[in-house]
Amino acid sequence: MNWKPLEFLANHRGVIQLPVLAATLLLGACASLGFRSDGPVAWETVDSDIYSGVTAEMLVTVRDQRTWSRLWAEHKGNRYHPFPLPRIDFSEEMIAGVFTGERPNGCHAVRIQRVYRKESRIIIEYSERIPSGPRVCNYAVTHPSHLIALPVSREPVEFIRTPDRPS
Repeated sequence: MNWKPLEFLANHRGVIQLPVLAATLLLGACASLGFRSDGPVAWETVDSDIYSGVTAEMLVTVRDQRTWSRLWAEHKGNRYHPFPLPRIDFSEEMIAGVFTGERPNGCHAVRIQRVYRKESRIIIEYSERIPSGPRVCNYAVTHPSHLIALPVSREPVEFIRTPDRPS
């Protein structure tokens, strides 16, 4: 049997499928190197709180257990009862979070709205709920926060504050 490579790649009409094979191999190589297309990124809330122990305004990305343990200890360190550290498999996931810093009452909150990939970056859009008009609020100093888990990536993370949502 005389095997010819180009005949193997040809379809029944004799059109060579080499460009299709090359494109498939290229896409596979890009995916294995961590290059992903633009679009939504799946995520889930790990914690959302208005009484965080993190009192400074911060935007964080956590990619390792040691940093996560320290952040969680500070975040929940102002409580009487310890909160167990949520388990995160950092080979599969990473943490991103928004801490607003000090706010004058419990009507303030922060919420991550959307996470997506654009031009080799992870974009995290968030907004803050700010009280408008007369409201009944708990008048205690608060420190709103929102922490999420998303698939691990080496791409840079950019936080974008979207217009505040009056409540």
